[in-house]
Amino acid sequence: MAEIDFDAITDAAERAARIISVDEIVALKKQIARLKAECGTCVKWMTRGCPREVHNSHTGRHTGPSCSTHACREFVLCSQWEQIIGEKEEELQGRIKAL
Repeated sequence: MAEIDFDAITDAAERAARIISVDEIVALKKQIARLKAECGTCVKWMTRGCPREVHNSHTGRHTGPSCSTHACREFVLCSQWEQIIGEKEEELQGRIKAL
């Protein structure tokens, strides 16, 4: 009967866990970057002040919805999203340190 190399199994499991961790770190970085530059996280989103949510009552034309589009020049990050992004950045730093 063949011997089982538990060290090799443990090493392989650790390598797989690191790969998964790196993938999660990359995904978290992308999520943070998206939130910092996405129209839906702006204080003006869904208001009359949003240049992408425009309704012209004369022509009946409407532009939008603007959520998930890239932020415009008037983008101002909402304080609630600043807090969420800060929490995600802390999580990211924790994951990086854990590697």
